Amino acid sequence: MTVIVCLDNANGMMFNHRRQSRDANVVKDILKTINGASLLIAPYSEPLFSQAECSVSVSDSFLVDAGAEDYCFVENTSVAEFKEKISKLVIYVVLEIKHRSLTSDKENGILVVEHGR
Repeated sequence: MTVIVCLDNANGMMFNHRRQSRDANVVKDILKTINGASLLIAPYSEPLFSQAECSVSVSDSFLVDAGAEDYCFVENTSVAEFKEKISKLVIYVVLEIKHRSLTSDKENGILVVEHGR
């Protein structure tokens, strides 16, 4: 299975019980990445994909149910016990970028890292 996660600068999936994956551009890119394939998610992630034009399967046991070719989006679930099932890991890193020379405002950036066997 391919596991898709969003991390912050400290490799966390959640910060103060808030998701890292709330960015619409991240969701849009995830849908582009899966290219029409079905996406397996936990109920917690359902609001992010409510408008998705693909098959979204919502289940508490989505990682157990996932087959070799499935895509699983993970936000608040450990994947440690499923590591043998994971053939590819797609990581979206939400970066906090400071442009000190131009402005003191913070802007969000997105970095995508893919790793497969």
